[in-house]
Parts: sequence; structure tokens; C-alpha cells
Amino acid sequence: MREIALTQAPERPSSATPADLCLDDNRHAFWLAFLDWQSSASPEDLAALSQALAPHAQHVRPIHRAISDALQDPQTAFLLPFDLTRRLEHAGWKLEHKHPARVPHPLAA
Repeated sequence: MREIALTQAPERPSSATPADLCLDDNRHAFWLAFLDWQSSASPEDLAALSQALAPHAQHVRPIHRAISDALQDPQTAFLLPFDLTRRLEHAGWKLEHKHPARVPHPLAA
């Protein structure tokens, strides 16, 4: 099994497009900041995160999308722990814009 280094950029396949590279860098920045924050978060901060994400995480989904949606929602943005948002900003993480609702695949019915 190969070790994963969170402090260095992820390896990229040679076929990656510039858009893929930007998305990978943004996700890497998110996880660096989030894991750093989570490792020292107080129980109160973890509870605040849970409260802020409740309206945005009704189903299983990536946490970076739920946090991005919570930050873009005026009713939940202020509920997120300040230290988490500061670390995300410091890491250079960019908000992910809300994606339009996906049309279900006909075979999924």
C-alpha cells in the first residue's frame, strides 16, 4: 500500500486537462485545511459544523460540496466555525458553485 502525503500536491495523470488540474488543486486545498481544522476542533466547533451542514447534507454527498453550499447560503454561512472558514481561505480553497440538479439516468428508475 502506498502512503498518501497530505502536504504535497497529488500525482496527476499525463492526460489531465487544465480544468482537471484546477479542480484537483482546489480539492487538495480543501482537504489540507479541513483535516488540519478537524484535528484540533473543539466539540462545540464540531457541533456548529453539524448544525450548519444539516440543511445541506440531507443525503450522502461530498463534504466539500456541503460546506460550499453552506457558505453560499446566508442562513447557514454564519453557523460554520470561523477557524474552519479561515483555514479554508488560507489554503486557497475556492467555493464550488452549486450544480444544477442532475437528471436521473433512465436505467436508475
